[in-house]
Amino acid sequence: MAAIAQWRLNGNANDVLALSNGTSTNITWQAGIEHGSAYFNGVSSVINIPSTYFKFPNTTFTVSGWIKAARTSTNGAIMAFNGVTAGWAVFTSGSGYLQVLLKGSGTNCLTAIGTKYIILDNNWHYLCAIITTSTTNINSNNVIMYVDGKLETATGVPTSVYNYNSTDNLTIGRRNIASPYYYKGNIDAILIDNAAWTNNMILNKYLFYKGII
Repeated sequence: MAAIAQWRLNGNANDVLALSNGTSTNITWQAGIEHGSAYFNGVSSVINIPSTYFKFPNTTFTVSGWIKAARTSTNGAIMAFNGVTAGWAVFTSGSGYLQVLLKGSGTNCLTAIGTKYIILDNNWHYLCAIITTSTTNINSNNVIMYVDGKLETATGVPTSVYNYNSTDNLTIGRRNIASPYYYKGNIDAILIDNAAWTNNMILNKYLFYKGII
């Protein structure tokens, strides 16, 4: 287990590991959970990260971070490596829940939508998605989601194999396609790990951050 990228979003879009620094557009830097956070205006704000590290074929990886946003009627892309027919994305859904999308060639591979914990209530929430992909076995594609250290109940079953061959940048705050799903609100302490986190790891990270709010 090792983090392959971490963006603290404390006044800039740099990766702590200096491997995947981002370029920010129309971001307002505000107070956050750790130190600072990035505020996205829901119209034009985005962080672009040009990198090839994030395709993740036939593996399991973890995406985590904090968000603070009010309820909207549309999806908002927290983080996406998502072309029209390939890649993955982590959203807030228009119904107020956490959502994860995996793309297949010409269709969605898997859309997992939370049903238990509303996250669009203008409070800080710690989100974690453990994503497993397969380019050969439809049913091996899977998403496990946590909100504030608690296991989320999600709908959605895989309908195709995963297509990892996206040529788009990794983005925070929108997708790089015709339906960008601009996110409106704050994002802080985004991290990607190339392994599956355990329940205890996720809870401990949530409690650690909660202690410094």
